Amino acid sequence: MPSDTEPAWKRLGDLLVRRRIELDPRYRNRRLFTSERGAEYRIVNAIERGERSNYEPATLSALEVAYSLAPGAILRAADGAGLQPQPETRATAPPPGPVRLPHLYGQELEPYLAGVRDDLAEAMRAYGPGFTGDQAFPHDGLEAEAWDTPRLTPDESMRQIAWLRLFAAERDQRQSGSGRETGLWRT
Repeated sequence: MPSDTEPAWKRLGDLLVRRRIELDPRYRNRRLFTSERGAEYRIVNAIERGERSNYEPATLSALEVAYSLAPGAILRAADGAGLQPQPETRATAPPPGPVRLPHLYGQELEPYLAGVRDDLAEAMRAYGPGFTGDQAFPHDGLEAEAWDTPRLTPDESMRQIAWLRLFAAERDQRQSGSGRETGLWRT
């Protein structure tokens, strides 16, 4: 009966373990590695133990991304080559300071921001500091979702909601043919 662990795949597994820890010393914890790098734990566990399998090309590609390896590096390493890291691309450094979302700022928002602030103040009075978007904006699911989005600051959420209201108002004005356009709907 053939063994499902072959010397080349065992060597590959050892190389991948070293690569994982090389990426970040915290990745000695395989579960942390898989959760942070988007890899499937059972597959990483099997390949690092040297179990040979008929891995799908998409699986190998996903593993190469997780380990920051060049395309095809896993199969080449299983054939006896070393692991070839992904060539580093030069990224431009982000500007210092907080990142502002430029589309969330503009004078045309001010009247709509006042309405959003009023709705939030009412929700605070009614529900207390832990209110949800559905409580503050029960009439509009998009507004509720914008408020509950964790990647936005409260100020960005308020401005996003104000933009949603501005877009809706301009859409209504455009459909009725009346009112001033700020240029958002101009074609």
